[in-house]
Amino acid sequence: MLSAGCTASSDSESPELTPPTPESTTSGSYQDQEFLSLLTESSDEITKLLDNVTKSTDNSDTDGLMIYSAGIMLISDNYKAELEALTVSPELEPSKNNYIKALEECSDAGYNYGTGAEYMGKEDYDTAEEYINKGNVNAESAIEYINNVSESLS
Repeated sequence: MLSAGCTASSDSESPELTPPTPESTTSGSYQDQEFLSLLTESSDEITKLLDNVTKSTDNSDTDGLMIYSAGIMLISDNYKAELEALTVSPELEPSKNNYIKALEECSDAGYNYGTGAEYMGKEDYDTAEEYINKGNVNAESAIEYINNVSESLS
């Protein structure tokens, strides 16, 4: 059976995204609070999906892996579109850009995990492992971008 797993979500600690206090963000025409809310909301959803990808992979659950990987792609793409439409203050612009890159990596991870699941279903475990490993690389890259966001919000 396939023993590859999503190391990015299980072995690495997911960084906590703590938004700055309301006093530290500017108001007016900027959508900083909406950005921070979407950032927290999306990271919670994606973290849960990545945990389910790990469990599905560890249990060789092809159907679960397909479902959760599709969910990661959908959630990531939807939040990316929402966040790109927001106008944030110059102080939050680097965080926004890094988080959008993280969402792109998450979407790519979902694609690779889903492709790995397809190969698991065909019992081509070597190819499945290749795609799952690609997904893990994407997830690790997403974590790096999220770490940059966390640092800039500190």
